[in-house]
Amino acid sequence: MTSIGIVDPNTKEAWMIEATPDFPRQLKKLSDENEIKGIFITHAHIGHYSGLMYLGRETMGYKNMPLFLGPRMSDFIANNAPWSQLVELNNVKINQLKQDKEIVLNSRITIKPFTVPHRDEFSETHGFEIRGPNKSLIFNFLNEAVLNKIEEIKVKS
Repeated sequence: MTSIGIVDPNTKEAWMIEATPDFPRQLKKLSDENEIKGIFITHAHIGHYSGLMYLGRETMGYKNMPLFLGPRMSDFIANNAPWSQLVELNNVKINQLKQDKEIVLNSRITIKPFTVPHRDEFSETHGFEIRGPNKSLIFNFLNEAVLNKIEEIKVKS
């Protein structure tokens, strides 16, 4: 499954986009030299969030891992077992994304969510525009909405 790590090599801070079934392997690779500061989830299809199970008390036992989720995805995690137990036991802390509102990860990196059309049975679907000091990246499905967003960024640059 696709997951991406955002790493600031200067501060050794890192963030993940998606918590796939391969989460332990992806986390290990990313956290060997970096401190994981949060996880962004695009939407509520099981391959994109099922890796969150590894944050619970039965496995890695994280405390207050920041999760960045859309409003419907936040409700989905907070109100559906077994995911709701992660919130109740403070394994995760939900931070709700706001459409097109930039989030400052640190002094060098920002991330901005935008919605994209997809099968939204359980939650909305987000793409992410990631900006570093020298480069930018779009993360999500390559559909017409994302291609339009890429063109919009090119025009702004």
